[in-house]
Amino acid sequence: MIYRRRFKQITYPATIEEWEADGYRPEAWDQDFAEGGFWAKVLANPNGADERMEIKLRLDFLTKATDENREAYRRELAWRVPEWNLATENSDGEVVPVPAPGDNPDNWEAFELLPPMVASWLTNEIQTAHRPKAITPPSGQPGAPDSPSVPAPTQEP
Repeated sequence: MIYRRRFKQITYPATIEEWEADGYRPEAWDQDFAEGGFWAKVLANPNGADERMEIKLRLDFLTKATDENREAYRRELAWRVPEWNLATENSDGEVVPVPAPGDNPDNWEAFELLPPMVASWLTNEIQTAHRPKAITPPSGQPGAPDSPSVPAPTQEP
């Protein structure tokens, strides 16, 4: 068995309804990012060591929100975003692409160019890209594996 990293493209919710369906407050939706079709390519299958380090640094940041802890956490996430379509205006007013955080080990600061709620959304998507999105109904509910609505697996004699 060979572990190979798999990436997937995520897109910022295009409508406020999609945003709310993902569990976010409607006032935090960023229409400019939605209309611009902001997307990022993120790692969808981190290995266990990567995930443990990410969780540790996230907890460090959540329990003690210092600049040092935020930087360590974002450095750990950066390599998981090798591409995105973010652009900004330079001092001459020209629109220029912003290198993705995963382009270079020092590009973690690119996260700082995102509006806070877009950064929060992206961080959440990075953290959950490898987890199933559908919720499995509790046992005994319609659609649950032991529910009468789902046929029991047959066994060969």
